[in-house]
Amino acid sequence: MHEYCKAIPNLQQYDAVYSPYSDCGIFGHYFNGEPDYTQHMSHLGGTIGEIFSHYLSDVDVTRAKNKLYNELLSVQSASDVMQQYGPQFLNLNRKVPRSEIALRVSSMDARYLQEVCKKWFVNQEPSFTSWGPIDQIA
Repeated sequence: MHEYCKAIPNLQQYDAVYSPYSDCGIFGHYFNGEPDYTQHMSHLGGTIGEIFSHYLSDVDVTRAKNKLYNELLSVQSASDVMQQYGPQFLNLNRKVPRSEIALRVSSMDARYLQEVCKKWFVNQEPSFTSWGPIDQIA
């Protein structure tokens, strides 16, 4: 993933966004960079799900799992607790214990996530939203 983002010159920021809801979810990519490379950013945002469906490795999955485990263990302040449990109550009508989240995540491997990417991202129509000087975008 990082190799693809590094290929975009002057890319200032990249982030993946996931917002779950009770009956659906929004998943996307946020790119911030030079307007001259908007075509590259749009192309990568539209194809990254397909790229992951073919080239996601166990190293990437292990890195993501470790990041999630660290985030679960770093909940300290009341604000952190509200940010973690608020969406769970809104979407699932219950608090999901950290142990349940860790157990569910620990059972995932690269093959499973590749199948999820194929199901939801391959041969799907992406939607794009752009801000800023986008006069040259086709």
